[in-house]
Amino acid sequence: MEYYENPVEELIVLDKRINCLNEKCVQIDQRTNSIEKRKLSLYDQFVKLEDSRIKIPINFELLFTQLIEIVEKHDELSTNWDKLVQQRNAINNNEEFMEKLILERNNSITTNNQRVKIEVMLIQCEQILARQKRTISQIEEALTEEERILAEIEKKFEELNIKPNVSSI
Repeated sequence: MEYYENPVEELIVLDKRINCLNEKCVQIDQRTNSIEKRKLSLYDQFVKLEDSRIKIPINFELLFTQLIEIVEKHDELSTNWDKLVQQRNAINNNEEFMEKLILERNNSITTNNQRVKIEVMLIQCEQILARQKRTISQIEEALTEEERILAEIEKKFEELNIKPNVSSI
């Protein structure tokens, strides 16, 4: 992170990074919703396959096991994300306090103390943002793996000539 002489500028830069991460989260949510719809459709097909008494290939079970594992990983990452958001929000709640400190600089001793407090908060926020960025990358990797597994399952259904349930996609 670039550090500026004016802590307000640092707050503005952090705010832009937070907004960028939030936009990424919206994209992840949309992608997750799409994947969930595909999973529901495939689950319906799998139930139909079980009901038809056709022998279920072993590779289906393996793929569904992988899918469950990746979904659990995604859930764990989402929980970590929520914790990071709470930590970031706690720091953001101090933003007004930080801005007030910046604007109320009266003497140099107070200014130095205020500057130190502000820098500590900015560093904490920076660390949380870095962890959030890593978590987003991990969630995206999990989503990509889910999509790969879903595509493989869909291909297996096509090989068995089972049409996707279009109404649930």
